[in-house]
Amino acid sequence: MGFGLFTPLSENVPGYTIKKLQVKSLFKSRDKTEVQEDKNTDTNILTEKWLEAKDSLIGGYADIIITRNGYTKLSDFKSGKILLDEGAIKEEYEDQLKLYAYLHNEVYRKYPDELSIIDLEKKEYLIAFTPQECKVLASKSRNALSEINSLIEMNELKALAKPDLNNCKSCLYRPACNFYWELTISETDSIFKDLRGNVANVRQFPNGNLNATLNTDDKELTVSHITNDYLPFLTNAVGKEVAFYNVKQGVKPESYQALKTTKIYEA
Repeated sequence: MGFGLFTPLSENVPGYTIKKLQVKSLFKSRDKTEVQEDKNTDTNILTEKWLEAKDSLIGGYADIIITRNGYTKLSDFKSGKILLDEGAIKEEYEDQLKLYAYLHNEVYRKYPDELSIIDLEKKEYLIAFTPQECKVLASKSRNALSEINSLIEMNELKALAKPDLNNCKSCLYRPACNFYWELTISETDSIFKDLRGNVANVRQFPNGNLNATLNTDDKELTVSHITNDYLPFLTNAVGKEVAFYNVKQGVKPESYQALKTTKIYEA
């Protein structure tokens, strides 16, 4: 599936040990709360609860729903960054919780009284909402789904493609997407790049690592630190166009370094 490069997590996630302990602490505190609250007959706790619209077009798992004395609180746990730089909660997180609220009403005929996001440090962020905006979001979701399905049926791939550097840079499927290369990839501020060019030369060093020289329309590029697993492929690709995905910009503008996550394909 393309995700093997992330395992083991201990070697690929910054601050993995701390995050692991935070997750354990969060689950322990939640389990402890459940045991205590279950003694109260007026309290009901649901975890990983599947919620689905009546037409089955919208659905999702709510992390935890607590109803105490008729008051319902729906919360979602997030391990990543919740706030934008200016301090506002990410819009996609707010939209997710509002859709959960809509689905809760679809299932139980009642909107939650409170929505919140909880991070790994157990800090809680409340999400303000109204039933009307939840309904509007659900309507937009259905319209988007209908539009996408119609375009798929008509094979209108160009209309479906919405290439954008912010969206595409993390997409595992961009090697198979011709629309992605319509972007001016070199203009991104990130030190991580994707390259395309004709293989002019491949050189292997005593430690086994490879250097590849690529000819593009206007310059010559060099990619270093390529693992020797790619030796047969690159040797056979001399004179052909290849694409390097996720390489690191070097000190010089024309130099790049392969990473653990770098992938190479014939273009």
